[in-house]
Amino acid sequence: MAITISKLPEGLLRNTRDPVAADCAPRCRSQYILYMTEGGDVSVFERDYFGGDGTPFDEWHARTLTWGFLEAGDESVIDRETLKADLGEGGKLRALLERVHAGHSTVWDGSNYVGELNADASEASEEIETMLADYDVDRSAPDRWDSYEWLTAGGSSSLESCLADLGLTVDATPEQIADAAEKSRKMALGDGIEIASADDAIREIIADVRRERARNADED
Repeated sequence: MAITISKLPEGLLRNTRDPVAADCAPRCRSQYILYMTEGGDVSVFERDYFGGDGTPFDEWHARTLTWGFLEAGDESVIDRETLKADLGEGGKLRALLERVHAGHSTVWDGSNYVGELNADASEASEEIETMLADYDVDRSAPDRWDSYEWLTAGGSSSLESCLADLGLTVDATPEQIADAAEKSRKMALGDGIEIASADDAIREIIADVRRERARNADED
């Protein structure tokens, strides 16, 4: 049975996790999901996981089918061009999804309408799961750094110097912060690094500089 590819996200498809210590559980994991409705509508989107999030009702009853790319929280970028080819006409992933859709039916189990897969659809679903667990990774994608870490790792001797390097003072306006953040993002990309929320990181640096000044004033 034919399926419809309705949505692919723009830009990088990166599974992420909160930048916390390696021995700590992340507060949030984001994972790209391959999603197929009962009607065969297929899309790819990003989903956030916070601890014990519940599974949506239609997925719990397998009326909607989902598969995750790689491991949730894996800091890898999915190769977008490979994915487009795999979901295009004649693509391996598309062929597997068509097999799943052809063998997917909804029945009443006495309490709820639930989805069922026949033997061939079940086998195809397992192949999709295996395929996406070891999917092609875009090796050319930039590394991802915590914004505060990148902004303060340029060799400046102090946070004051770091702020000056950004062309800012503690009294910087929101517009000046936004401009410095955009310049920092472009500079980082030039070094093969992706940073997010640079605006928030700069505001955090300003707050830290103010705290340092207050501490020094108290000591004097």
